[in-house]
Amino acid sequence: MAITSKRPPPPADLDDNPPLGDDFFVEARRGRDVLSAGRLAASAEEIARRKGGRPTGQGGPKAAVSLRLDPSVVNHLRAQGRGWQTRVNDALARLIAAGQL
Repeated sequence: MAITSKRPPPPADLDDNPPLGDDFFVEARRGRDVLSAGRLAASAEEIARRKGGRPTGQGGPKAAVSLRLDPSVVNHLRAQGRGWQTRVNDALARLIAAGQL
């Protein structure tokens, strides 16, 4: 039995990458013709320096851990909304700084 999609096919004119005609290339200009030499060099340096992935916070990247918690604790934390993991991290950091943990 063949699997069929419940979604209708996209319209034929919905294309993320339509073909570029000759008129596009007549108007096109090179980056070095548009940007100053200093800005072009800075752009190349910025691109080379840029890294993918999540940005690192203060003190470097955080460590991913697996932690088992009581369901009631997890439910309470998640009920507080987005960012609950960050709030748990901050609360633990405050307890450590106060010498309570």
